Amino acid sequence: MKTLISLLIAGTLLLPAHLALSHDGRGGLTLEPQVSTRGISMGETGLVGTGDAESFAVNPSCLPLATTLQAGLAHGNLINGVASSATCFSVALPFGTEAGYPGIETPRHKYGLGFSFDHKGFDLAQGSRWSYQTVSLGFGYMFSQFASAGILSKTLFSSSDLDDAGVKAYGIDIGTRLELSPRVDLGLVIRNLLGGATWDSGESEAVPVVVNLGSSVVIPYGMSAEAALAVTSNGGSKLGLGLDAPIMETGFHLRGGFLHRPGDYSRTLLTAGFGFRHQRYQLAYAVRVGDENAFGLTHHFSLSGELR
Repeated sequence: MKTLISLLIAGTLLLPAHLALSHDGRGGLTLEPQVSTRGISMGETGLVGTGDAESFAVNPSCLPLATTLQAGLAHGNLINGVASSATCFSVALPFGTEAGYPGIETPRHKYGLGFSFDHKGFDLAQGSRWSYQTVSLGFGYMFSQFASAGILSKTLFSSSDLDDAGVKAYGIDIGTRLELSPRVDLGLVIRNLLGGATWDSGESEAVPVVVNLGSSVVIPYGMSAEAALAVTSNGGSKLGLGLDAPIMETGFHLRGGFLHRPGDYSRTLLTAGFGFRHQRYQLAYAVRVGDENAFGLTHHFSLSGELR
């Protein structure tokens, strides 16, 4: 486990070198895991999760926070007005000796494992279709009362009826989560610290390194505010802000936020949604309001729950 922690430190130190290198990629193939429905409704935040199955791949260091075996299924559309879909099935399993800490109600496990299968696809011109599947395996380790680390392995396969449009890719992410206080959490994830892609044409390339920083702050009345910043080695970046507000003791949560992508084609998206939890299960919905000249209005749904 010292090796994993050393990788986290080394990745942070090597980041400036990665950002200084030009990227020969075709754009868009960042191998970023599917953001949870809750995260989408809050400006694509959710980097500091609570160990639920749906969002573990965003930061695998949160896996030990899962209370028991969990599974989640999410579905949504990618582009308004175009036949497109995004579906993700995921499972999270905490294990190891449970440890109770002062001020923390739920005992925490030492380790966590996660698996997800993510499918995305959309129709192209003249009846063609392009899709890809990403299989992710994650491992998390809680090495102190207030900190955990994790690693995620991703493998991508695509399918298309266009010549030389298929691609195979892989990436390795590392992440950490720090609990600064009972109200403030911080997260850091470096995506594609190792990775590469090979196209059907025989061309190979590196996938861009993506650095994600995030935080979650509990504010009065049980609400929480979240922020997430991503910087990509090919020059892209995005900033998300969101708010989650529980409705008294009903189990309902109202959520909202925005996502800003600067650059030559700068755009800002508004997001909103709700969540409902009943006993061991939770339902979430998110809507993302984008420019009609880009992706337009998209809808996202998810259902997750504890299996034991």
